Amino acid sequence: MIQKENVWLEERRDEFLRDAIQQFFDAYLSFKEEYQQFKKEGKVKFSHLAKWVGTEENKGPLWNLKDLIHNLLDRPHNFLTHEIAFERAIHLIFHQFMSFKEHIYVLEQYENIIREKFKGRDEELSEALKDFKKLMAKIKEEMPEEIESARELFETSAKLLRLILPSYKKNKLLVRYIVENKEIVEKTYGKGEWEKILELMFSKKKEEAYYITAMWYFENCDYGKSRTYIKEALRMNPSNKKIENFSKKVSAFFAET
Repeated sequence: MIQKENVWLEERRDEFLRDAIQQFFDAYLSFKEEYQQFKKEGKVKFSHLAKWVGTEENKGPLWNLKDLIHNLLDRPHNFLTHEIAFERAIHLIFHQFMSFKEHIYVLEQYENIIREKFKGRDEELSEALKDFKKLMAKIKEEMPEEIESARELFETSAKLLRLILPSYKKNKLLVRYIVENKEIVEKTYGKGEWEKILELMFSKKKEEAYYITAMWYFENCDYGKSRTYIKEALRMNPSNKKIENFSKKVSAFFAET
């Protein structure tokens, strides 16, 4: 059964790699929102974190990302690669947030207990409340360091992903995603970084990304978008014969129809 699942995964590898990278960007940006909220208010709501991480029975976006990256990139290896390091970083992020989620849960639950009233002077309950308060104080003290560790892991993961993107330049689905999601890429890496990433992937020949995107749309019968992207590729590099020939092919298709 496992072998069949692996074959099915490999047959759709390009699609799943595109999905994994899209999910990473989503996770990174979701974390940035939670991080900013924490820096502003000093806390994170358990309901938000629980939904994002999920459980074994009901996996959240972060859990699904961890599983997908693991299935795609975890391979036997003799030496460390960027892909393996990226997979391990995502794994560490997941476990960091599993722990963080439990700490948030404890804080919310024990804060509710401390608010509850009890009759008389029950020394055992008074001592228990003191222990609860000590526990919460310790967790609150550790939380800033925990969330900073998560931030560092996300930053490391983003840097590693940037380094491995050039190895996926033949993945038409992924290239199209990068080309069409400038805003998401720049929210992750910063203003102006989208163009630098395309140039890194294609050795400063950004028009190649547009050519690949145009080909994908043509192969999938969206000739209007194919023409849009090949025109942009040709504008970027009018002397590229491969792009020029494909542009003529697209134009000829429209002339015939």
